[in-house]
Amino acid sequence: MLKINSHGASSLSSLFAVLVSAFVAAVILFVFILPAEFGKDPTGLGEKLGVIDMSTDIAEDQLESSIGAGLNPALIIDNTDNVDRIESNNHIMFAKPLQFMEVDIELGEFGEVEYKFQMEQGSQINYTWSVSGGDLAYSDLHGHNAGEDKETATDDDIDTKYLDSQEDQSISGQFIAPFDGDHGWFFLNIDQKDITITLTASGHWNSHELLPIDSYY
Repeated sequence: MLKINSHGASSLSSLFAVLVSAFVAAVILFVFILPAEFGKDPTGLGEKLGVIDMSTDIAEDQLESSIGAGLNPALIIDNTDNVDRIESNNHIMFAKPLQFMEVDIELGEFGEVEYKFQMEQGSQINYTWSVSGGDLAYSDLHGHNAGEDKETATDDDIDTKYLDSQEDQSISGQFIAPFDGDHGWFFLNIDQKDITITLTASGHWNSHELLPIDSYY
């Protein structure tokens, strides 16, 4: 009678498992990874399964969806020729580093001021502003297309109003500049005591500055 001890059976099972794992890994490499990431399809199955150049297609879709959302194409890296970087539609890689700023704006009773960012069309800003020392402030977020000649700007140069807030203590939001020009806030202290408005922002802009109302209009 032929007898196989338990150690021999265990060794055969382990060897079989290793061989199966190696075979599966080889299939994945030649059928999926090489066609999808490097455009090489030695088996011909990658094209039939629709995975050839998949990483390039993902990058192109990401770029097109970003531009379609209104973002400035000049700010976005086109990775369609980079086989070493694979991005999903949920990620955008910027060609220019993000900028960050924070400023405290002090306003006396019924004081008013403008805070502007000079931005290119398609540039984006994420922001938060909040009031301390008082309760509420009036603000409107809008865009001017007056170029660099701020001294001659008038109400007619307000091309787009993004948000009008009659009474708020804090607001967080995001906007994308629809044109080249100045984009930002008019703030008015509606409290009968001094307040400080803290504005923080991240995104892309060329410059930013505080503008007293009498120097803008």
